[in-house]
Amino acid sequence: MPNNCLQSIRSSKNDIRSFKTLDFRYNKLAQIPKLDYPLLSFYDLSRNSINTVSKTDFTFTKDVMFVNLSNNNLRSLPQDILKDLHLLRELNLSHNLISDLFENIFDENKELEKLDMSYNQLTKLSKFIFNMSDKLEVINMSNNKIKYVDLWFGMLNRLKVLRLESNDIIEL
Repeated sequence: MPNNCLQSIRSSKNDIRSFKTLDFRYNKLAQIPKLDYPLLSFYDLSRNSINTVSKTDFTFTKDVMFVNLSNNNLRSLPQDILKDLHLLRELNLSHNLISDLFENIFDENKELEKLDMSYNQLTKLSKFIFNMSDKLEVINMSNNKIKYVDLWFGMLNRLKVLRLESNDIIEL
């Protein structure tokens, strides 16, 4: 349902619960819809007006592998927002207003391969932020306000692409 004017989405017991792909990009959603789609693997909510997320937003979408929340108005992420997404492989949070991340926010996402946090307001990254993310291949943190980078990326054996350009880095 991309390119509409959706402001909210209601879930009912009669919904088709076998959807694997939900595409709500380019709408006017202000929050993540509370949907019960246990087989969902692709969830695109980009280019909406989402400004807050809660730790229960993904409770009924545990098998999701791709989440796109780019181009919204997110300022922060709750500590446990991703904890139930054990199969998550790709997460796009680019073009938001996120300024800080909890140290263990990605600990339960052991399948995460690609992370895009570009064009946010991040100023620092904990050296332990990717402690449990040994499958990460691509990290894009470009166009933030990062000043200090601990050598945390040296622990990521599969990392192929690390983008940190257009930050305020003064020390490695």
